[in-house]
Amino acid sequence: MTADPATVIHRADGGVPALGPYLRRLAGYRSFTLELSRAEVEAGHADTVLGRLWSVLNPLLLAGVYFLLLTVVRGGRAGDIGFVALVGGVFAYTWTANTLNGAKTSILRGARLVLSSSFPRMVLPLTATLTAARLYLPALVVLGVLHVATGRPLTANLLWLPLLLVLQGVAGLGLALLVSVANVAIRDLGNVLRYVLRLTIYATPVLFSVAALTDIGLRWLLWANPVGGVIGAQ
Repeated sequence: MTADPATVIHRADGGVPALGPYLRRLAGYRSFTLELSRAEVEAGHADTVLGRLWSVLNPLLLAGVYFLLLTVVRGGRAGDIGFVALVGGVFAYTWTANTLNGAKTSILRGARLVLSSSFPRMVLPLTATLTAARLYLPALVVLGVLHVATGRPLTANLLWLPLLLVLQGVAGLGLALLVSVANVAIRDLGNVLRYVLRLTIYATPVLFSVAALTDIGLRWLLWANPVGGVIGAQ
Protein backbone atom coordinates (compact mmCIF):
# COMPACT_ATOMS: atom_id res chain seq x y z
CA MET A 1 0.00 0.00 0.00
CA THR A 2 1.55 3.26 -1.12
CA ALA A 3 1.04 6.61 0.54
CA ASP A 4 -0.63 9.44 -1.34
CA PRO A 5 1.94 11.78 -2.87
CA ALA A 6 2.27 15.12 -1.13
CA THR A 7 0.95 18.17 -2.92
CA VAL A 8 3.75 20.55 -3.85
CA ILE A 9 2.95 24.06 -5.02
CA HIS A 10 5.73 25.96 -6.73
CA ARG A 11 5.83 29.75 -6.94
CA ALA A 12 5.46 31.00 -10.47
CA ASP A 13 8.49 32.64 -12.03
CA GLY A 14 8.54 36.36 -12.56
CA GLY A 15 8.75 37.70 -9.04
CA VAL A 16 6.16 39.74 -7.20
CA PRO A 17 3.68 41.42 -9.58
CA ALA A 18 3.01 45.14 -9.46
CA LEU A 19 0.23 45.89 -6.99
CA GLY A 20 -1.93 48.10 -9.22
CA PRO A 21 -2.20 45.72 -12.22
CA TYR A 22 -2.61 42.76 -9.86
CA LEU A 23 -5.56 44.36 -8.05
CA ARG A 24 -7.18 45.30 -11.37
CA ARG A 25 -6.79 41.70 -12.51
CA LEU A 26 -8.22 40.51 -9.21
CA ALA A 27 -11.24 42.78 -9.68
CA GLY A 28 -11.82 41.10 -13.04
CA TYR A 29 -12.31 37.80 -11.21
CA ARG A 30 -14.98 39.10 -8.81
CA SER A 31 -17.73 36.94 -10.37
CA PHE A 32 -15.46 33.90 -10.15
CA THR A 33 -14.68 34.71 -6.50
CA LEU A 34 -18.35 35.14 -5.59
CA GLU A 35 -19.22 31.86 -7.29
CA LEU A 36 -16.47 30.03 -5.39
CA SER A 37 -17.79 31.52 -2.15
CA ARG A 38 -21.33 30.44 -2.98
CA ALA A 39 -20.08 26.91 -3.72
CA GLU A 40 -18.27 26.80 -0.35
CA VAL A 41 -21.42 27.88 1.47
CA GLU A 42 -23.42 25.17 -0.30
CA ALA A 43 -20.73 22.56 0.40
CA GLY A 44 -20.98 23.35 4.11
CA HIS A 45 -24.80 23.19 3.91
CA ALA A 46 -24.88 26.75 5.27
CA ASP A 47 -27.37 27.72 2.54
CA THR A 48 -30.09 25.58 4.12
CA VAL A 49 -32.40 26.65 6.94
CA LEU A 50 -30.72 24.31 9.43
CA GLY A 51 -27.29 25.42 8.23
CA ARG A 52 -28.09 29.10 8.78
CA LEU A 53 -29.67 28.26 12.13
CA TRP A 54 -26.57 26.39 13.31
CA SER A 55 -24.21 29.17 12.18
CA VAL A 56 -26.08 31.46 14.60
CA LEU A 57 -27.02 28.95 17.32
CA ASN A 58 -23.47 27.69 17.89
CA PRO A 59 -21.91 31.06 18.89
CA LEU A 60 -25.16 32.02 20.66
CA LEU A 61 -24.92 28.96 22.91
CA LEU A 62 -21.24 29.68 23.47
CA ALA A 63 -22.10 33.23 24.55
CA GLY A 64 -24.69 31.80 26.93
CA VAL A 65 -22.10 29.52 28.52
CA TYR A 66 -19.65 32.41 28.90
CA PHE A 67 -22.37 34.59 30.45
CA LEU A 68 -23.25 31.91 33.01
CA LEU A 69 -19.58 31.39 33.86
CA LEU A 70 -19.02 35.12 34.32
CA THR A 71 -22.13 35.31 36.52
CA VAL A 72 -20.93 32.40 38.69
CA VAL A 73 -17.39 33.77 38.97
CA ARG A 74 -18.68 37.19 39.98
CA GLY A 75 -21.08 35.77 42.58
CA GLY A 76 -24.33 36.32 40.70
CA ARG A 77 -23.28 39.49 38.85
CA ALA A 78 -22.37 39.49 35.16
CA GLY A 79 -20.06 42.46 35.66
CA ASP A 80 -19.64 45.24 33.09
CA ILE A 81 -20.51 43.01 30.12
CA GLY A 82 -24.22 42.55 29.43
CA PHE A 83 -25.60 39.52 27.60
CA VAL A 84 -26.25 41.36 24.33
CA ALA A 85 -22.75 42.87 24.31
CA LEU A 86 -21.30 39.43 25.04
CA VAL A 87 -23.29 37.88 22.19
CA GLY A 88 -22.08 40.63 19.84
CA GLY A 89 -18.48 40.04 20.85
CA VAL A 90 -18.73 36.28 20.38
CA PHE A 91 -20.40 36.72 16.98
CA ALA A 92 -17.68 39.16 15.85
CA TYR A 93 -14.86 36.96 17.09
CA THR A 94 -16.44 33.88 15.45
CA TRP A 95 -16.45 35.77 12.15
CA THR A 96 -12.70 36.32 12.34
CA ALA A 97 -12.08 32.75 13.55
CA ASN A 98 -14.14 31.33 10.66
CA THR A 99 -12.20 33.53 8.24
CA LEU A 100 -8.84 32.17 9.40
CA ASN A 101 -10.01 28.56 9.66
CA GLY A 102 -11.28 28.72 6.11
CA ALA A 103 -8.27 30.58 4.75
CA LYS A 104 -5.52 28.46 6.32
CA THR A 105 -6.06 25.60 3.84
CA SER A 106 -7.55 27.63 0.99
CA ILE A 107 -4.47 27.41 -1.24
CA LEU A 108 -3.88 23.72 -0.48
CA ARG A 109 -7.53 22.88 -1.11
CA GLY A 110 -7.36 24.78 -4.38
CA ALA A 111 -4.06 23.19 -5.44
CA ARG A 112 -5.53 21.54 -8.54
CA LEU A 113 -7.14 24.80 -9.55
CA VAL A 114 -3.84 26.64 -8.99
CA LEU A 115 -1.90 24.17 -11.13
CA SER A 116 -4.45 23.97 -13.95
CA SER A 117 -5.63 27.58 -14.25
CA SER A 118 -4.15 31.05 -14.41
CA PHE A 119 -5.81 33.46 -11.99
CA PRO A 120 -4.75 35.73 -9.10
CA ARG A 121 -3.97 33.39 -6.19
CA MET A 122 -5.42 35.97 -3.81
CA VAL A 123 -8.82 34.77 -5.01
CA LEU A 124 -8.56 31.70 -2.74
CA PRO A 125 -8.10 33.40 0.67
CA LEU A 126 -10.46 36.15 -0.47
CA THR A 127 -13.09 33.49 -1.13
CA ALA A 128 -12.65 32.14 2.42
CA THR A 129 -13.05 35.69 3.75
CA LEU A 130 -16.26 36.26 1.79
CA THR A 131 -17.65 32.90 2.87
CA ALA A 132 -17.10 33.74 6.54
CA ALA A 133 -18.74 37.14 6.00
CA ARG A 134 -21.80 35.50 4.45
CA LEU A 135 -22.09 33.22 7.46
CA TYR A 136 -21.89 36.29 9.72
CA LEU A 137 -24.84 38.09 8.13
CA PRO A 138 -27.58 36.03 9.88
CA ALA A 139 -25.79 36.67 13.20
CA LEU A 140 -26.12 40.43 12.62
CA VAL A 141 -29.86 40.02 12.18
CA VAL A 142 -30.15 38.05 15.42
CA LEU A 143 -27.99 40.60 17.22
CA GLY A 144 -30.23 43.42 15.99
CA VAL A 145 -33.32 41.60 17.24
CA LEU A 146 -31.72 41.04 20.65
CA HIS A 147 -30.67 44.69 20.82
CA VAL A 148 -34.25 45.89 20.27
CA ALA A 149 -35.94 43.13 22.31
CA THR A 150 -33.87 43.91 25.42
CA GLY A 151 -34.71 47.60 25.24
CA ARG A 152 -31.22 48.84 24.47
CA PRO A 153 -31.21 52.39 23.06
CA LEU A 154 -30.78 53.09 19.35
CA THR A 155 -28.20 55.86 19.40
CA ALA A 156 -26.21 57.65 16.70
CA ASN A 157 -23.19 55.51 17.63
CA LEU A 158 -24.77 52.65 15.66
CA LEU A 159 -23.94 54.60 12.49
CA TRP A 160 -20.31 53.63 13.08
CA LEU A 161 -21.17 49.92 12.81
CA PRO A 162 -20.80 49.61 8.99
CA LEU A 163 -17.34 51.20 9.16
CA LEU A 164 -16.31 48.86 12.00
CA LEU A 165 -17.52 45.86 10.02
CA VAL A 166 -15.49 46.98 7.00
CA LEU A 167 -12.39 47.44 9.16
CA GLN A 168 -12.81 44.00 10.71
CA GLY A 169 -13.32 42.47 7.27
CA VAL A 170 -10.15 44.11 5.93
CA ALA A 171 -8.18 42.99 9.00
CA GLY A 172 -9.56 39.47 8.56
CA LEU A 173 -8.54 39.45 4.90
CA GLY A 174 -5.00 40.55 5.80
CA LEU A 175 -4.70 37.75 8.37
CA ALA A 176 -6.23 35.30 5.89
CA LEU A 177 -3.55 36.14 3.32
CA LEU A 178 -0.82 35.57 5.90
CA VAL A 179 -2.06 32.21 7.21
CA SER A 180 -2.96 30.84 3.77
CA VAL A 181 0.56 31.44 2.45
CA ALA A 182 2.29 30.39 5.68
CA ASN A 183 0.34 27.12 5.78
CA VAL A 184 1.77 26.14 2.40
CA ALA A 185 5.28 26.26 3.86
CA ILE A 186 4.39 25.08 7.39
CA ARG A 187 1.76 22.36 7.13
CA ASP A 188 1.31 22.08 10.92
CA LEU A 189 0.28 25.72 11.15
CA GLY A 190 -3.37 24.78 10.74
CA ASN A 191 -3.30 22.60 13.86
CA VAL A 192 -1.51 25.28 15.87
CA LEU A 193 -3.91 27.97 14.67
CA ARG A 194 -6.89 26.02 15.96
CA TYR A 195 -5.58 26.24 19.53
CA VAL A 196 -4.37 29.82 19.11
CA LEU A 197 -7.88 30.91 18.15
CA ARG A 198 -9.34 29.15 21.17
CA LEU A 199 -6.98 31.06 23.46
CA THR A 200 -7.04 34.44 21.72
CA ILE A 201 -10.68 35.03 22.62
CA TYR A 202 -9.51 35.54 26.21
CA ALA A 203 -7.22 38.36 25.02
CA THR A 204 -10.00 40.03 23.04
CA PRO A 205 -12.64 42.42 24.46
CA VAL A 206 -15.35 39.75 24.32
CA LEU A 207 -15.55 38.55 27.93
CA PHE A 208 -14.59 41.97 29.30
CA SER A 209 -14.84 45.62 28.29
CA VAL A 210 -12.14 47.92 26.97
CA ALA A 211 -12.52 49.99 30.15
CA ALA A 212 -11.71 46.92 32.25
CA LEU A 213 -8.44 46.48 30.35
CA THR A 214 -7.55 50.11 30.94
CA ASP A 215 -8.26 49.85 34.66
CA ILE A 216 -5.76 47.01 35.13
CA GLY A 217 -3.12 48.43 32.78
CA LEU A 218 -3.54 45.88 29.98
CA ARG A 219 -4.81 48.16 27.24
CA TRP A 220 -1.75 47.16 25.17
CA LEU A 221 -3.56 43.88 24.47
CA LEU A 222 -5.83 45.79 22.11
CA TRP A 223 -2.85 46.84 20.00
CA ALA A 224 -1.27 43.37 20.13
CA ASN A 225 -4.50 41.79 18.87
CA PRO A 226 -5.15 42.66 15.18
CA VAL A 227 -8.92 42.69 15.64
CA GLY A 228 -9.07 43.49 19.36
CA GLY A 229 -9.69 47.21 18.94
CA VAL A 230 -12.37 46.75 16.28
CA ILE A 231 -14.27 44.12 18.25
CA GLY A 232 -13.97 46.20 21.40
CA ALA A 233 -15.41 49.23 19.60
CA GLN A 234 -18.46 47.24 18.49
